[in-house]
Amino acid sequence: MIKIFVCRGSHIAQELADKTINRVARKLAEIQSTYVGDPVYYFAGVANFIYKESLRAEIPPAVVVPKPSPPDADEERNYSCLEECLQKLSEKECTLVLEYYQEEKRARIDHRKKLAEELGLGLN
Repeated sequence: MIKIFVCRGSHIAQELADKTINRVARKLAEIQSTYVGDPVYYFAGVANFIYKESLRAEIPPAVVVPKPSPPDADEERNYSCLEECLQKLSEKECTLVLEYYQEEKRARIDHRKKLAEELGLGLN
């Protein structure tokens, strides 16, 4: 049973196997006289219910967001240089540069197409 729970990805396989055996043992006197067939199937059915119960009861571990590392000297120098360069541009040019580098992935591509259309430029 432990292997079954492990294969299903449970990290508490031993505990679930114990619960399965305990639950079957509590029901044994009640079902012993009427049950027909291989007891392995009964255990497997109970184990399946125990596993499903464990999934419902399982609370995912809290995700701790790591604190951002302080910027290193190179990064700080790059940001200072960027700010200095942006100040040398006109307001319109500065806005264009900042607009160009907005968004990520597919949204970035779509945003750049829209920006090119607004300026009457080709995509390249």
